[in-house]
Amino acid sequence: MAEKKESAVEIPVVDFGKFLHGSEEERKACATELVNAYKQYGFAYIVNHGVSKELRESMREQAAKYFALPLEEKMKMDWVSPESNRGYSCIGREVLDMEKSVQDIKEMFEVGKEGEDKFENRWPPEELLPEFKAVSLQYWKACFNLHLEILRAFALELGLPLDFFDKGCGAENNNLRMLHYPATENHTFIRAGPHTDYGTITLLMQDDVGGLEVLGPDGETWIPATPIEDAYVVNCGDLMKRWTNDTFNSNVHRVVCYPGAHLKERYSFAYFCNPNKDTMIECLPNCGEPKYPPIKAFDHLLYKLTHTH
Repeated sequence: MAEKKESAVEIPVVDFGKFLHGSEEERKACATELVNAYKQYGFAYIVNHGVSKELRESMREQAAKYFALPLEEKMKMDWVSPESNRGYSCIGREVLDMEKSVQDIKEMFEVGKEGEDKFENRWPPEELLPEFKAVSLQYWKACFNLHLEILRAFALELGLPLDFFDKGCGAENNNLRMLHYPATENHTFIRAGPHTDYGTITLLMQDDVGGLEVLGPDGETWIPATPIEDAYVVNCGDLMKRWTNDTFNSNVHRVVCYPGAHLKERYSFAYFCNPNKDTMIECLPNCGEPKYPPIKAFDHLLYKLTHTH
């Protein structure tokens, strides 16, 4: 069991309301603050983000109802393939630890863009959970809108047209992952092994149990991402790190158990953001001499998913 330690380093808290509703000067200052956080830590807390508390609480409630279903019912919506990346994943299916030495102790349910002809979402029967689909899609859309605003802040600070990322990331190629970490008598495990995320950014809504930790700038110290009420934890992913030519940091993070936390269930909601499948990821303007060859966004994502499931 990990001990929760005080850290001299803290993840920045950014008042994103200043970008959403502020003056031109406030918007620019907020964008600078945000980008500086991703250059140094790869993580920031976002407050005053515009996603209503009522919707967030409804999403928590529906997810709890879903994960309380019998396993045989959940397995009817089983995750099928990296290409579709939708549906239920049981405990032990995903191994995030980069050395593959730690099995994650969590179950998940994944929702993508509704209406995909090739890859459809796998919903529980309406008679079991009549509000689950509607709430999930409403929450999914609210996160999509917020993610575009964050990318616009990036564009502003990087000296790009404000709608630069709208064009490459507007096809709604994002996934909402609901996660349930069950309570256990075993207090020694790591709930999710050390890893980085794959896409542009991830919006994480966590409960008050805690356990998320971010690797510090020294490469050795773990910084607790202590839950802040009404805040999202937003981190940069591998694709954005590559897109910005390593200007942004896609940082390693994990989920551990603090004393007593192993006796509690933990819920979190990760909204993974990705560019349009055919968007070519190559060094952005103003980000230096390219270090990486161009790659299509879908090819990048598929490689990552194939090597973790």
